[in-house]
Order: sequence, then structure tokens, then C-alpha cells
Amino acid sequence: MFEKYLLERARSTSVNASISVEEHRAPTDESIRLLNEMQEKAELNLVKKYTIEDNDFKGNIFIFRDLFMDQYNVNIVFTLNGKQYITKKNIKYMDMTKIEAKRLLKGAICEAVYEQIMSHVEEVR
Repeated sequence: MFEKYLLERARSTSVNASISVEEHRAPTDESIRLLNEMQEKAELNLVKKYTIEDNDFKGNIFIFRDLFMDQYNVNIVFTLNGKQYITKKNIKYMDMTKIEAKRLLKGAICEAVYEQIMSHVEEVR
């Protein structure tokens, strides 16, 4: 059945080529430490670049008792960085405590400080 064999010779040629192999390794502890260090330095540079200076705070709080309305009139007047803020609140006589007066003062100051900071943030953009 298979009485003939077909033999062919193939020619081979050699080629000189340089092959470069790149090795991809997972990050090591040292490289992670260096990355974190660089990120911290970049954050500190940003914080130093956009500082808010010349902060000035002066203020008074006046509490008057209104006997007719049975309440306290709390007036908070303060100046922050040259801008004057006035807050007026009425608190019932029964609700007035030192804690409530401190909460009002803290709220007024926090609102003013937030306003000052956000005005600088808009300039950065």
C-alpha cells in the first residue's frame, strides 16, 4: 500500500538577534515605603503652598435678660480677619445655661471660620 516514501530536505538558516526580557516584579516593602514618603512630601508641599495667614480674632458676647418676654437676648459680635460678624439669638429663660451660651458662641465662630476658609479655597481653584 505505501510503497513510496517522499523525503524532502529543508534548508535552515540562522539569524542573529538580540532578545530583551523585561522582568515585572510585585512592589517590595522598600518601594512602597518610598512611594508613601513621596506622597507625604507632596502633601506637605501643597499645605505649605496654600496657607492662610494673618489671622486676627477679636470679639465680645453680650447677654441681656428681657424680663418682659422672659428670655435672654444673646448678641455675639466679633471680628475675624478684618470682617465683622454679628449674631443675635433669643433663648428662653428656662433653656439658658452656660452650655447653651457656649454652643451659640462656638456655632457663630465656626460658621465665620468656615466662610473664611471657603473663600480662600475658591481662589485656589
